[in-house]
Amino acid sequence: MNLKNLCVFIMLGALGCRGGGRGIDDITSGGAGGAGGEGGAGGADDAGPDADTTLTCETPQARFPTCPRPAEGEFPIEIEGWQTETSAMRDIEGNAYVYETTDTYGLPDGAQALIGRLSRGGALAAAGLPGEVVRLFTWSATGDWFDLGTAESDERGYYRFDLGSAFGTGEHIAYATFPGDGTCGPHGVFLWPRGTQVILTDIDGTLTLSDAELTRQIGDPSYVPRENTSSPELVRAWYEKGYKVIYLSARPHTLRLPTRAWLELKDLPYGPLITANSLVFGESARVYKRAAIQQLVNEFGWEIVAAYGNAGSDIQAYEDAGHPKDTTFIIGEEAGRSGTVAIPDNDYTQHIQTYVNPHPDARQPAGLVQQPFCR
Repeated sequence: MNLKNLCVFIMLGALGCRGGGRGIDDITSGGAGGAGGEGGAGGADDAGPDADTTLTCETPQARFPTCPRPAEGEFPIEIEGWQTETSAMRDIEGNAYVYETTDTYGLPDGAQALIGRLSRGGALAAAGLPGEVVRLFTWSATGDWFDLGTAESDERGYYRFDLGSAFGTGEHIAYATFPGDGTCGPHGVFLWPRGTQVILTDIDGTLTLSDAELTRQIGDPSYVPRENTSSPELVRAWYEKGYKVIYLSARPHTLRLPTRAWLELKDLPYGPLITANSLVFGESARVYKRAAIQQLVNEFGWEIVAAYGNAGSDIQAYEDAGHPKDTTFIIGEEAGRSGTVAIPDNDYTQHIQTYVNPHPDARQPAGLVQQPFCR
């Protein structure tokens, strides 16, 4: 399987099914979420049943991160071909699909926008597709697709779609679809009020076995990163207690889709995936993560109940942002360094049993409930 087809498989393959959020029929006249991460902003909405509703996997909300294609008759668009010669030249066999469809996260009272980039090429050297149409979709509570509108990519392949003040509290999905070739990418949208209790975790070396897993995945997109023992169970244990989960990664935006696919493959809870404008490490990772954490705490007013990492930059960023050492949990070679709590032997099993399971359930703001997800 060549690189391009493999990336389509990662993006379009049925790696899991989720629903949740509120339908377009539930759009409110109130505000929407604030900007999220480097290059992220705004919000959209999707469909989801009430918390006591039994879900099935037969509706569009059962398809995250899978993107239905126009050929399946689910989007009312046709494949039109690329608008510019530059795009056509860059969309050649062997060039990977790279959709930097960033997540939006923040408070449910700000202006909303969907921001992403349409590009092709290697994961660390993607070239933008300029002057191309982007159509944004979500679905209604009835399961019907709702056309939000269109945007156009700029000279670097970036697009922005402003929604104004539209959607309510919760977790949502919007799809950026591209008539040029019929593919698409998901925008996650997370609008949570002040006081929301969250768990913050790094990915590489923290959920995965080591940072070397990322290197292998970059070199071979078919490679599935191995995880630390019980890391999926760790995140699910917190989520089942009512805590929201945020993934803060040093990975660049160009690796968003395979990262989302891995999270889904490992059955990890749906939450904001924060990524960087470029691959960061060491001091640059410290600065990037510190700023992200400060935004979560100082701007959004969210409470980080526990923070997980593996690198010195994680320890420093958490400390810089003022997160307590007694709830900073570090795994791997840096475990226990600088007064943090060590997770020994690359294994979360004992930590889950002795710390997470006895921990009190989340105390979330009124109206913020765990939404059901189809699996």
